[in-house]
This record gives sequence, structure tokens and C-alpha cells, in this order.
Amino acid sequence: MSPDLPAEVSRRLLKGESPLKAIRRWRRLTQVEIDARTGIGQGYLSDLESGRRQGTVETLAKLADLYDVPSAWLIAGNTP
Repeated sequence: MSPDLPAEVSRRLLKGESPLKAIRRWRRLTQVEIDARTGIGQGYLSDLESGRRQGTVETLAKLADLYDVPSAWLIAGNTP
């Protein structure tokens, strides 16, 4: 069973932010920092966060690992 979402993430989701963006902001990371740490390009991450593109399970798992959250928080509803 996955732990509950933090209140800050839940508030951001209720305001319409994507889970990817809400969790990244909760972890106080920028898209450029994610690019530097993972090699996931800033533009691609922007597209994932805005819903213009869907990430692969591998990409979302890499982000979940970096954010130190259960991968289910990012994978559900975000894969092709």
C-alpha cells in the first residue's frame, strides 16, 4: 500500500497541477536540476508535466526514484 500524498501535493493537485509538477515542486527541484541529475531533458519534462506527452514507465520510475516517492504516484495515468 502506498503512503498518503503529502498535504502540499494534495493542495497543488486540487488547484489543477499535474502530479509530476506538484511532486517536483514539493521536493523543491527545478526542471533544470532534474535534467542535470537524470538526463531527462528540461523540455521533455515540461511536456510531461503539462500533459503534452506521456512518459514511459522507465522515465517515470527514474523520476519517482529521484523524488523518493512510490512510482505508482507518477505512473498511474501517465503512461501510454
